[in-house]
Amino acid sequence: MKGKLILGIVLLMVLFLGGSYCLREYKRAKWFAANDAMLWTGDYSEAIRNYSDLIWWNDNDPSLYYFRAEAYASLGMYYNAISDYNSALKLGIKDTLQTILRVGVAKMSKGDIESAYQEFLKLSSKSEGTADNEYWSANYHLGQIEYLKGNYRESINYYNIARGVQTTSSETYHRANAYYALGERDSAIDCYNRSIQSVKAKYILEYPNLIPAQCDTCGFPFGTQEYLLLIKRDLSKPKLADLIESVNLPD
Repeated sequence: MKGKLILGIVLLMVLFLGGSYCLREYKRAKWFAANDAMLWTGDYSEAIRNYSDLIWWNDNDPSLYYFRAEAYASLGMYYNAISDYNSALKLGIKDTLQTILRVGVAKMSKGDIESAYQEFLKLSSKSEGTADNEYWSANYHLGQIEYLKGNYRESINYYNIARGVQTTSSETYHRANAYYALGERDSAIDCYNRSIQSVKAKYILEYPNLIPAQCDTCGFPFGTQEYLLLIKRDLSKPKLADLIESVNLPD
């Protein structure tokens, strides 16, 4: 009798350990499948399905919500993305500044300009003096929003704050548009000439089939809207691959 009891206990332990091992391997497989879909195949729907399965097993991991939000944003599902980014923030994701930035960009992408503006103000306040990339990005986006609202002088002021951290072709080109809108042609032309070569190179990579990209001598004439396409991707973001590699695998 005693021997049967011991044997039963051993069998239960084997089943338990075997089940734990299988579950761990299942979650690891889901993790790698989700990341492959995000990084290599671009199958964001598949990434969402795998991250959702992982969240079902562990709904307290902020990184899972963060990466699912990235997949939602890539599909233009900004409402879902914002919800997941906020969940990641509530659960204490380590990189809060980048997550706030993503919330602002998602809100801006879905047309919620005023709410996005508040996110970027918050990011600017939290990152000033501590995180140059996020501080630059916050003020860069604030400049874009002020331009869209027709507040061209305020737009330039925010771009100048960004330039105090780092001068790039992006905010220099947007300053050109704002100066032109104010009728300050000399400043506009100066900024335009200093930025157009780099800006157009990025434009060609993003939109190779559009006419301005296929014309060697074409710039972006003042008053056109091509530059607005450049705000679809925030150039200050780190690569998603770098973020994923910094996260521990599921247990």
